[in-house]
Amino acid sequence: MLEGTIVVIPAKPTGWSLILRGALAVIFALVILVWSNITVATVVVIFGLFTLVDGALSLGLWFNSSKSTKNPWLLVLGIVSVLAGLFAMIWPNKTAIIVVLMIGWWALILGVVQLISALAARKVFPFWWIGLVSGAITLALGLWLVLAPGSGILTMLIVIATFLILAGLVMIFEGFKTLRSVST
Repeated sequence: MLEGTIVVIPAKPTGWSLILRGALAVIFALVILVWSNITVATVVVIFGLFTLVDGALSLGLWFNSSKSTKNPWLLVLGIVSVLAGLFAMIWPNKTAIIVVLMIGWWALILGVVQLISALAARKVFPFWWIGLVSGAITLALGLWLVLAPGSGILTMLIVIATFLILAGLVMIFEGFKTLRSVST
């Protein structure tokens, strides 16, 4: 049923975008972990910058793909990420609960999109399961944050940083695999 709705075509721009997005995720995570006296407002601003760049990269890939290979889920991912980033940048001093819920809903939507994309790519892309793992991790994080937002912003930051490192490494791995599959 999903076949034909989302098609992942391995291409150099896709590979480099995945590598860049993965590197940004790892850098964002390391900033959170290393900056010991980081405030919630600072995390919100950094999150806003990260999701704006991530969304812009997704939208750039969508706009630069040919009409026959345009992935509607990439467009959705880009729009959701840009909107989350704008919200974070416009209202950085909102309460921790709002920040947690915003990140949670963003992770929920992103996880679902990643799962759908991975399942649709299983016949086209040999490493589709990596997207499935990343989507499941993202979805689990989103569920936890939405269902238990009051469990503590500092704990959430460590969990988010860990998630971003794992997701970033998965994206980097997937990006290099995509580049290898395009060059062979």
